[in-house]
Amino acid sequence: MFSEFKNEWVAACFTCGIKIVGVTTSDNIPIIDREKDKVYYVNFISDEMKLNCSCKKFERHGILCRHALYVLKEQGLDNVPDKYLLSRWSKLATCQPICNNVPHTLIEDCNSLDVRRHKIGTLWSEVFSCVTLAEQKPEYVNELMGILKGFKDNINAQNRLNNEKS
Repeated sequence: MFSEFKNEWVAACFTCGIKIVGVTTSDNIPIIDREKDKVYYVNFISDEMKLNCSCKKFERHGILCRHALYVLKEQGLDNVPDKYLLSRWSKLATCQPICNNVPHTLIEDCNSLDVRRHKIGTLWSEVFSCVTLAEQKPEYVNELMGILKGFKDNINAQNRLNNEKS
């Protein structure tokens, strides 16, 4: 996603410009996209830091389009407003609980399947964190691999014992 965002930013800098047409308002800015040879309209409400482009890329893909980025650049803003940085594109996305009920439901209110899913999601987050830390040194990778294989062997042994008892 970073690569796609970077492409949009580069396009905003080099292929977009303001289309001069009669009277325009600051909240409805015509942006010409020279690469696509088309005019898009960006509604920008500066008080609310609200952007809406007629190409609807943010609504479809969750990243700002070149036209909206061009408007932000021309307004002299150095940062993308937080509401346009979706958590699903962040490194922390895997840390979110997996709960199919209402999004803001506390995990205690979820059924047992959702609690198990939350725990599995947290486990994956821990695994990813460990792998990220371990990849810095080959000996860490080997140690983590040994720990995981040992844990798997213990689980398999316990499962065999339980099956023999049944």
